[in-house]
Amino acid sequence: MGKLLSNFSGVENFLAYEPIEQIAHLAHAGVMDHASAVALLRLNLDVAIYNHILGRNLNTRTSDSSSVNWALNAQEYHNRASEPDTKALLQKFKSDQRQPLFMTHECLRHANVFFSVAPQIRIIETVRHPYDLAYSCWKRGWGDRHGVDPLSFSLTIKHNDSAIPPYAVDWADDYLKLAPIDRVIHSFRILRIATDEALERLQPEQRDAILFVPYERLQLNPEFVVRRLGDFIKSSPLPGFNTLFEREKLTATSLREEVARRYAEIRQHAEPQSLEILAAEAAAYTERYDIDPLA
Repeated sequence: MGKLLSNFSGVENFLAYEPIEQIAHLAHAGVMDHASAVALLRLNLDVAIYNHILGRNLNTRTSDSSSVNWALNAQEYHNRASEPDTKALLQKFKSDQRQPLFMTHECLRHANVFFSVAPQIRIIETVRHPYDLAYSCWKRGWGDRHGVDPLSFSLTIKHNDSAIPPYAVDWADDYLKLAPIDRVIHSFRILRIATDEALERLQPEQRDAILFVPYERLQLNPEFVVRRLGDFIKSSPLPGFNTLFEREKLTATSLREEVARRYAEIRQHAEPQSLEILAAEAAAYTERYDIDPLA
């Protein structure tokens, strides 16, 4: 999604800037009050945007999906990095009404903080079928990486002699007893409930500023999703945008076989209670987004 949005007219190449997530999580956990979180987030965003405008810290590592070299207008970013007149860069950024773009994880439940930071923001939330999502998180180690893997770069809470993710603090003992796949499934449900509750507390105009994009729809009908994205951010794709479909492998005709295979593997490892939770989440996902990859 970040690579698609980065190639709309007027939109900056997306940044994966970890302090945004970390500050929001601290505010949600009550470690930082709302006003302090808003002030610190606004400052960090300003710094990140300023450095990006000037071409500082540009990610040119081609193997990274966030590299500016993947952008259709990559040369513009390299040109900015070579421009000595910083005031001219700032003025052009403002006059062109460029839109900064940040990628976050598990942050929609903090939307109230982000709307306080910048009331005019637009949030695009990519969602995915629970079978796929649980499998992906499990295989990437998110059932046992927290507090163990030094490359997870995620905030954790100390519970006795263990480290747990912040969203597990109210059920820490149960979390630690579970196998990795079961932790992932239970966590998925907790995060989904927290997100739904957070959205209910938003103002109607704030909820209208959030667009949900199912991963399956993006895979099966990317042209439709791109039109929807353009309408939402009031922009249009850059020339050559269609080349992204093949590059990002947005050419699926069916997801059934792959999703079924992943669910079959989950069933071999998950506890019965976890499978019940997963089935309920899958049914709710199908009802909410009118998508069933197994149909």
